[in-house]
Amino acid sequence: MAGKVTLEDLIGRFNGLDIKIRIGVFIAILLVVLAVDYFAVLQFELGSLSTTNDQIKKSNDEIAKLQADQARLGQIKNTLKKVKEDFSKIQSKVRPLQDLPVILEDLTKMALAAHLTVDQITPSREGQEDFATVGGVKYFALPVVVMAHCGYHNFGQFLNNVENSNVMFLLKDLRMEGSEKQNSAVAVTATLKVIVADKPLEAGK
Repeated sequence: MAGKVTLEDLIGRFNGLDIKIRIGVFIAILLVVLAVDYFAVLQFELGSLSTTNDQIKKSNDEIAKLQADQARLGQIKNTLKKVKEDFSKIQSKVRPLQDLPVILEDLTKMALAAHLTVDQITPSREGQEDFATVGGVKYFALPVVVMAHCGYHNFGQFLNNVENSNVMFLLKDLRMEGSEKQNSAVAVTATLKVIVADKPLEAGK
């Protein structure tokens, strides 16, 4: 067909070119092939690098989450430890019900140490309340009525003495009658809810 150029024609024309021109064409083709290969490899490496960065970010996020979880776990352990310690302290202050006479004696000693003139310190069975049951042990809030004459500061010292002793109590009622002067004695009537447990006496009690 007229005007049709075949591969043989192109090769013939190429072979007819000067040797320098043919070498230049070969070099140009080689450079184009190398450039195509280079950019293909570069694109692959950039894609791999992007994937690696995503993996590193994901790993860093997972490490940060793990560290945060470990920190929270440590806080929970510390909280549980403190709760156990506080519970042990409370347990050590809860005396057995059978120890009531000794508790009354201790309260009297603490009242005298705070310079109270004690009229009476007596338990009241009528107001006894079931406080709780833990591990099969029943705990009671046993009212102990304290009647005395003292100054305001002295009664505060008495309550502080009881607070720092091995007697667990709640202050239920408090009445003070008499002079409001700081150094004057007033008539005090207070009800302490002493927490006791229906449990065996400890060894040595």
